[in-house]
Amino acid sequence: MKVILFVMIVLLSFASCNTSKKNTIEAQKIDMKFVRFDSIIHSWKGIDKDTFELKVTEQIKAHGDFIEAFNTGIIKVGSAYNAMYYDNLHEFLNYPIYDEINVAIQQKLSNLEAEKHNMQLAFGRLKTLYPKNTTPAVYFFNGVFNQSIVIIENGIGVRIDKYLGADCLYYKQMDMQQFQIKKMYKEKIPTDVLIGYLQTEFENNFADANLLANMIHSGRIMYLTQMLMPETADTVLWGYTAKQF
Repeated sequence: MKVILFVMIVLLSFASCNTSKKNTIEAQKIDMKFVRFDSIIHSWKGIDKDTFELKVTEQIKAHGDFIEAFNTGIIKVGSAYNAMYYDNLHEFLNYPIYDEINVAIQQKLSNLEAEKHNMQLAFGRLKTLYPKNTTPAVYFFNGVFNQSIVIIENGIGVRIDKYLGADCLYYKQMDMQQFQIKKMYKEKIPTDVLIGYLQTEFENNFADANLLANMIHSGRIMYLTQMLMPETADTVLWGYTAKQF
């Protein structure tokens, strides 16, 4: 236990060191795609079935992999190719809680330009380090408190109803812990997206997936995250307050 604690302290100290922020990696110019899928799917609410099918067909051509992952893995309404898809999806869209959350998203997260910019820079730096890596598209969605991050081929989905701020009443009603709620604000979106992506791209390659191996791997991911996001405050990267640091 003492060895594990010592390694944890070393990793945290190393990853939070300011030296990486002095040696900023140049960000390549990349064409990173951002999709407000929360707005797209909300626009389908209340439309007739024929118009709905036309719009869904258009979106499947553009974002088919994500739509299938969203339908089957997040909101559980079944495939877009299912005959009951129109009915199942509209049942979901007519839940009172869906509308309430959508209003909150529009009030607090309608403008994500700063977050998009930070992701563009981070993934541009990642492209400098790993030129062969494909830059993922980012899909913002209202998941009504379901799965937070969704990884698909060449894309990543992020549930933005997770970032409504520490004063969001829904989080308190769900009996979430205060340390979790404190991290649920929109400035955390870029770091969570990047970390989710890196955890998929750079898998834990230790032969034994024990506690120590997982700690070291997490330390490597956080160190790379800090290298790619040098402008981001440590309090945002790590989710701690300045006093805790």
